[in-house]
Amino acid sequence: MLFNRHVRFLERLPLPSEEDLRRTPQFYRADPELVRKSGNALLARFLDAAPLPRATRYVCVDTKVHMLMPGFHACIPGWHCDDFHRPGGAAPDLEGIERAWSDHVLLVVGDTALPEFAKGPLTLPAPRELAAASRPLYGVYHELIEQLRPEREAPASGQMVAFSCLDFHRGTPATRRGWRLFARITASDHREPRNEVRTQTQVYLTQPFEQW
Repeated sequence: MLFNRHVRFLERLPLPSEEDLRRTPQFYRADPELVRKSGNALLARFLDAAPLPRATRYVCVDTKVHMLMPGFHACIPGWHCDDFHRPGGAAPDLEGIERAWSDHVLLVVGDTALPEFAKGPLTLPAPRELAAASRPLYGVYHELIEQLRPEREAPASGQMVAFSCLDFHRGTPATRRGWRLFARITASDHREPRNEVRTQTQVYLTQPFEQW
């Protein structure tokens, strides 16, 4: 299968103050109109600037704010895709992803723990070709990509990145103490909004590679 064919690094948005960053509301699968009603200027600019590539049934927005310490991971530390297609809650169905395609635009603000994208295109075995029946799928792909040692690209703080559900990326550990905002817009025909407003979030461990 071919991966990492759709990654595009886009314009950089004006950076907010640390105080504004800290006050950014946290949403899970929120309708863009709910995000706009929050009155947050940075998220409104992000919605206005993000280039969604096609008309879809649903658009969802996810945001998270972290106060990181050195070594903390704000997102999954191993190579993975934001696919969201797990029939029955099982492993990601990367081979059936064409039936449940999603496109994303990412924004990370903060000078620590910026995500990395593998520079593509990458040719990797399809899931059916992997001897991974008893292992988490992304743990196996993580090892394969590490063996390939592809070039890695990271956005600057405030720089948007457009990518698809078949583009591998990973989190990196915080190099210093600091605040970090993650915001992602997802366009699909199957991931409907839930409009959850959250007051907490979590950090990730480097090991083990479980439930990816």
